[in-house]
Amino acid sequence: MREIAEIQSKVPLTPKLPYIPPMLDVFRKSFIAETENPIFFYRSLANIPAGRSAVRLNVPMGSLLDPDAAAFAEIMTAMCAGQFFAALRTREQLGYAVGSMQAVLRARIYMSFVVQTEKLNGTDTLGRIQNWIDTWIVEGLGEKDQYIEIDGDKDTVTPFEEHFNQVKDGVVKDWESKHPSLEAKTDEQEFLLLWSRDNPELRDQVLEKLRTMTRDQFRDGIRKYFGSAKDWRAVVLDGAAGSEERVAASRDGWYVVTDNRIDVAGPSSSG
Repeated sequence: MREIAEIQSKVPLTPKLPYIPPMLDVFRKSFIAETENPIFFYRSLANIPAGRSAVRLNVPMGSLLDPDAAAFAEIMTAMCAGQFFAALRTREQLGYAVGSMQAVLRARIYMSFVVQTEKLNGTDTLGRIQNWIDTWIVEGLGEKDQYIEIDGDKDTVTPFEEHFNQVKDGVVKDWESKHPSLEAKTDEQEFLLLWSRDNPELRDQVLEKLRTMTRDQFRDGIRKYFGSAKDWRAVVLDGAAGSEERVAASRDGWYVVTDNRIDVAGPSSSG
């Protein structure tokens, strides 16, 4: 508290807003720095039975303070809801924990894909996630302009325009609705204090971008954020208890870091 008070005495306050100390960085800069290859952090867990794995893949989607990026992220989050689960959990039966969600790290927005399974090792699980992104998002929505709905063993392919309008309208409706609870209102005010002190109109700007975003603009966002995997980051965990065989932590095109190598200078294209 004394350190914060000393900082406050030196930093001019925004009118009516208290000074908020910078949030601590929870990830090493060497792990999130721009690179020529996607990176995954790998760890073998001696206390978890062999054959189990857990993977989290994060795809960066721009700055939290950029209304265009924030609007794209809101629609993409809603677009993936259900279909990622249907593909990897329902159809492929990979495991008990499968999901996609939006995350924020160091003021960057990420689309986060998570799979925990007993059927594949970590790098193979990462490959399944990446394959779904490449086929369902990049190829399906972005290139073919088609929405692929997975229902059991059946795929229904329809023009993307209809689904885009439905999803966008639903997101806009949620943003326009009154706060359902005091907690929701508090969350919004906390967001403004932590991230948007210099631009309290950010939420209104994002809402306007949501209202006016076209399908072509959304597909441009897919090409921009999902078209290249070089800035993708993942955590890959493999169970090792009870097994004498060492799992090979490698995947074509990816650079692997471990506890001993996480602070090594950024990888090269040949890494």
